[in-house]
Amino acid sequence: LAQLTPQGDDTVLRLARANWAEQLRDWDDTIRQLAPLAERKQLDRADWQRLANAYVQRLDEPGLNHLLEQAPDADEARQARLAMVDRAVAMGHTAQAQRWLQSLPPADLDHPQQRQRLWELARQTGDAPTVQRLSEQLQRPCLETAEWLSRRDPDAALAQLKRCDAQDDPHTWLVLAQRLQAVDLL
Repeated sequence: LAQLTPQGDDTVLRLARANWAEQLRDWDDTIRQLAPLAERKQLDRADWQRLANAYVQRLDEPGLNHLLEQAPDADEARQARLAMVDRAVAMGHTAQAQRWLQSLPPADLDHPQQRQRLWELARQTGDAPTVQRLSEQLQRPCLETAEWLSRRDPDAALAQLKRCDAQDDPHTWLVLAQRLQAVDLL
């Protein structure tokens, strides 16, 4: 197929080549064949999904972002974003996964599972404001959050510790108060 020259059937050849490239997991060639058709808005739903998958497999953020502008519907766009999150996590690209998770519609981010996932990614990337905000939303233990913050943002950790009940875990509370030099609390 790669040797054939188009004779008025460029679209058909590209679709056939993309199908074979996908079968071989040749994501670069899948993109090479389908991206021009996407530019001309000549992709049906299945081919749009095929190109989105290739961009996800390559962790190609600009390519997927551009393709999302012509998603068949909101659910397809959501699925592509979630696939990018999963792929980025699998490849150890936590900051990229966090960006894509945050690009989900607000209704999706309100889902406890996605919020939990974003909280975990924020912890891995050291995103203190997001960890603090989501810890409250997920009703994580106050001292757990204060301890995590104490190693990254001492001012935020001190503010968090002031909201914690020392009776929940007196030993941990005291250790944190000393670590943060919270003289007014001691």
